[in-house]
This record gives sequence, structure tokens and C-alpha cells, in this order.
Amino acid sequence: MPFLKPPTFLKAKFHMRRRSTITESQSLLQASTPAAGPFSSMEVQSQCTRLIFFAHGLAGSKHDFTNLAVVTKELCVEHNTGSTTHLHISSCNTLFRGTTDGIKAGGTRVAQELRAVADAMPALEELSLVGHSLGGMFLRYALYELEGCDLLKRLRCRHFVTIATPHLGIRRPLTSPFEWAWQMGAASLPGFRSAHELCLAETRPRGTPSLLFVMATDDAFLVPLRRFAMRRVYSNVWNDFQVSFSTAAIRSSNPYRTRRNQQRGAPTDGSEAYPNITAVSLEAATAQPSPMLVQASITESQRGTHLGTSPDKSSAGLGRGLGGGFRRDAKRDELTAMAAALGDGDVVWERYDVLFHGHLATFKAHEWIVGKNARGAGICGASLDVCRHLGRTLAEPSPPEKFAAEKAPSRR
Repeated sequence: MPFLKPPTFLKAKFHMRRRSTITESQSLLQASTPAAGPFSSMEVQSQCTRLIFFAHGLAGSKHDFTNLAVVTKELCVEHNTGSTTHLHISSCNTLFRGTTDGIKAGGTRVAQELRAVADAMPALEELSLVGHSLGGMFLRYALYELEGCDLLKRLRCRHFVTIATPHLGIRRPLTSPFEWAWQMGAASLPGFRSAHELCLAETRPRGTPSLLFVMATDDAFLVPLRRFAMRRVYSNVWNDFQVSFSTAAIRSSNPYRTRRNQQRGAPTDGSEAYPNITAVSLEAATAQPSPMLVQASITESQRGTHLGTSPDKSSAGLGRGLGGGFRRDAKRDELTAMAAALGDGDVVWERYDVLFHGHLATFKAHEWIVGKNARGAGICGASLDVCRHLGRTLAEPSPPEKFAAEKAPSRR
């Protein structure tokens, strides 16, 4: 109806503001780029020995990583690795066109792009991968595609990082009309295979497992992950209605949640250096990475038992009862097996838990965690804590010890 259309001057104002924001980000990116550093000419790129490859999520673009790239680049210069590091933001799956046709299709394109970028860098020695949301799943599938070639074997695979990535899918407990509408809509939306796969509901031959189950349990997908010296996940404790905490952190329950018996969960206080990253996850990851970082820090008086100390892999970190947080899901057995194999098995992850505050956090947490649309850090609860925390890790020079891509250990 005509009277429902926004006035022309409002539309013009919106587009002008959007263009100015993009132009401002691009200017900042160019202004902070040293002449002989990352984001430079192909000639300089060919001389770099370190590659940091970013993959965006659903309907994303290269602008999703603008703040993270700027922060990382500045820290590279600070650590004297700017002239040897090339940052590349994937462009093969831009917007909806390349992110809705399935994880396999998107991951295959990412693998091809990553191989092309690596081939254009004859001096390349070290590889780091960073994926946001669905981009993390694309990277995991890309590693599966690249395992058959010599790329991963000849490079030092250093960092594999996912930020708010739905490792266990996007299924939700059907406890409210919103939850029901979200899951039913995503699982049945025509032509949206990526969403179908994330709901474990894609069309497949009868009796065959879902793609996410295969990616979480099959050694063909786990072997390339084990090649990386460090694997890390960042996840929103609350307010991420697109990717919940459990699936992003590869846990079957949220240790920060207060239980029905009123036993309090882990404290959500942030650290002094990174207020939006919980102190308990920072301390646990720094002390000793383990499949159950936060749970191990919760006292027996709070939870009654140390879940992370259980020698039984099938129950370690899965909460009380079969499936823990998945007990209300019809696919709880499948989800429990996925969480145990990928989160509690031989693939060890550093887990950092993020919490944003403010009335906009419910709608923006999924973007703020990667620094997207966090213009004016500190306003409405947004910050660049994850960008600074991750950027510092990516920028650090390689330690003197050898990072040779060793053969992955066999499954226990």
C-alpha cells in the first residue's frame, strides 16, 4: 500500500549514511595499511610468508571483517610482522548468492579461493584461518577438500578460529512460538539448503546421516583440524538468536545458566583487559586448554560435580542426563554424539565466551562479536574486545619451535 512506503528523503538519508559508513571503513583500512604490509600490491603479497584468511557468514561480504582486519593489521605492525603477513578476506560467497546453496558448495568455493591465494604466494610458510558464523562451516569443509592436496602438509597450520559458528547446527528447543517458527521456517524455506543442513533436515538418501553429523564425527573432517597448532572458538553467552551458545562453543549445555534447583552457573563478569569476554573463560583457556574449560572452573558447591573431570567421554561435559541441553530435541542422540566427537574428543579447542550488554545486544550480538556494525565502540554495549583479543594472537610472530604439519593421531 502506498502510505506504508517510507518517504523518499528517508530512503535517501539511509543510503547516504550506508555509503558514508562503508567509505569511512575503507578509508580507515587504507590509512592504516603500511606501504609494505598486508592488503598491498600483488608484488608485496608474493613476498609474504604468513597468510590470514577470513571467511564471512550468511549474506555477508568483505566489509564484515573491516574492524577485525584493521585491528589485526595494526597489531601486526606493532609486532613487526606487518611486512610478512597478508590478510585476505574471501569474496567467493558474497551476499545471499553464495551462502544459501549448501555448506558443501560454499566450502568447495572457499577451498578453491584459498588454494588460488596460496599459489600466488610462493614464499608462503604459515596459514591461519578465521571464520564468522556460516563462514566457519565453509572453512571446515574447505579443509576437508584440501586434505587431499599438499597445501596443508607443506605449510605450518597455526590458527583455526571460528566466531559464533553453528558447529552443531541451529536447532532450538521448541519451548515457545518464536522457537517453533524459527526452526520450522529455517528447515523448510525453499531453496535454502544451507539452513536445511544447519537444521539437520536436508534432503538426503534414507538412512544416511546428516552432513553436520558426518563433519563432526568422520576422521576425514577431523584430521585436517588436528593439523592446526591452535583451535579456538568465540561464542556469545546470551543474546545471539541466530547461533546459540551451545552450538558455537561446541557444548551441549550452557554452564552460565542458573539451574532449576537454583544452583548458580559460572560468573559472567568480564576481565579488566577485555570487559566483554568472561574472565572465567580467559583464565581457563590461559591455564590449560581442555574440552570443558568453564565447567572445570565451577566449584562443586555450585554444580555438585566437576563435569570436566569425568573419564567417561560419553558423559563428560554433556550436562545432567542424556543429551544435557539437547534432552528436549527429537535429534538429541545425534546432537549428543556430535558434541562428544567434535567438542570432547581428540580435537581440543580454546573457548572464549563473550557477553554484550544493552538493549540492542539481542539483535546485534551476532554481528558485534566480529566487530561488524560496532561503529562507536562502547555505544549500546558494542565493543571490539574480540577483535583486539584475536588480533593480538594472529599478529604474534611464530614461536621458535617447529610447527611442522604432523600426522594426525588416530581416534581413541
